[in-house]
Amino acid sequence: MKRRTALAGQSFVLPGLASTSRNQAVKGEPGVSPREITFGQICDMSASRAAVALAYSAGARLHFDAVNQRGGVHGRLLRTVQFDDG
Repeated sequence: MKRRTALAGQSFVLPGLASTSRNQAVKGEPGVSPREITFGQICDMSASRAAVALAYSAGARLHFDAVNQRGGVHGRLLRTVQFDDG
């Protein structure tokens, strides 16, 4: 199950975590490993809407850092991979 959240022309792809638990092995979920959850962000980081995209990205990074400091999600750290489509 994948959910997509869009804000100001940006997207974060969120891997489905509803059925995972701390002791359950993750199989077949792209971006989810036993140690981390990877989020992909595709946005305009170099052209007309770069200021909005960079602010949105910085806000997400602040939240992910706070979650990681508390041990992550079910023991998995959050990581972002960003791609510029500008």
